[in-house]
Amino acid sequence: MTPTQAQDRGTHPQMVQVWNLKKGFRRRGGEHVTAVNDVTLAIPAGQLVVLLGPSGCGKTTLLRCIAGLEHPDAGRIEIDGKCVFDSDEGIRLAPEHRAVSMMFQSYALWPHMTAYKNVEYAVKARGFSGDVEARVVKALTQVGIPHLRDQYPSAMSGGQQQRVALARSLAVDPPVVLFDEPLSNVDAKVRDQLRQELVAMQRAIRFAGVYVTHDQLEAMQLADRMAIMENGRIVQIDAPMSVYRHPASRYVACFVGQANEIEATVAQAGPGGRVLLDTPFGRLAAAMDGGASPAVGAKACLVVRPEDVKPVQASVPPGHNVVHGTVQVAMFSGAHVEYRVRAAQGLLHVRSDNRAILAEGDAVSLAFDPAAVHVFPEAGR
Repeated sequence: MTPTQAQDRGTHPQMVQVWNLKKGFRRRGGEHVTAVNDVTLAIPAGQLVVLLGPSGCGKTTLLRCIAGLEHPDAGRIEIDGKCVFDSDEGIRLAPEHRAVSMMFQSYALWPHMTAYKNVEYAVKARGFSGDVEARVVKALTQVGIPHLRDQYPSAMSGGQQQRVALARSLAVDPPVVLFDEPLSNVDAKVRDQLRQELVAMQRAIRFAGVYVTHDQLEAMQLADRMAIMENGRIVQIDAPMSVYRHPASRYVACFVGQANEIEATVAQAGPGGRVLLDTPFGRLAAAMDGGASPAVGAKACLVVRPEDVKPVQASVPPGHNVVHGTVQVAMFSGAHVEYRVRAAQGLLHVRSDNRAILAEGDAVSLAFDPAAVHVFPEAGR
């Protein structure tokens, strides 16, 4: 895809555009590893895209290529309408000449400077003129720490240091902010609070953002779109709910959220996309979400979300799959209860509300809608 083709597809200005980006490394011993493999990505103004994937999938390398901290082997990158890298044209702008700010996992604050001085340094380094103090105070106020302006990092908590780092990023009015797992070093309660504040600030200021994380909950809460990465490629990019409810592959279905994976063989392909499959839990039905039904006899993997598997006390909804088993493990988790249910030749993970808690050893019937069953080729990840 050419830059012109990508720009013609939509009316929103694209703040970050990446075309056919490639980046490889040589490991010790000479083995070549492709960290970013032909990635094309467009991020419009005001949108936060989260790169999500396991360690080694290429998400951090992609972010560093956009920032200018890594030099790609091939491709093109534009930021705010300006080409900052093009392998064919020999363009390679340094990080300080790219219209981005970056928040690091390690905060990267100057220890000998106060919060105010850390932010002021960033503003002056970018060559801003005018009322620098007003700009710094505004940034500290945006992140809720104007009272810490004279504190040194050593006297701050991890969450407070991260707020200083965010203020430093926002003080230069960047059109694009890059986040490299910025909340991974703070405790769970502070991390949850910072997520909410970050979402509120991004919606208010409307900067474009690229955010790297391996935390699925964080990705779903923050993202306008989630880009799921595997082996250097983006394998699905969409709104969090669409990725969760309509995964493009078995890999995506099992990486984003929790899932029951069930080996199956297609027994019968019926009308309307309904398929019957033989599994360790007996014969189950699935309602295919578009596309051709698999052939009879084909091996498949079924994926069912734990919250879609419902313990039933009385009648089962018509057409639902039913599995009978025994509660092996019950774990109270506040708003819900997690169960491991032994049924036939396997275990099912169940997430239910806490209004009628089952005990370990209880017999239970489980029901789930065929529409909640995702069918993937057995070999496909």
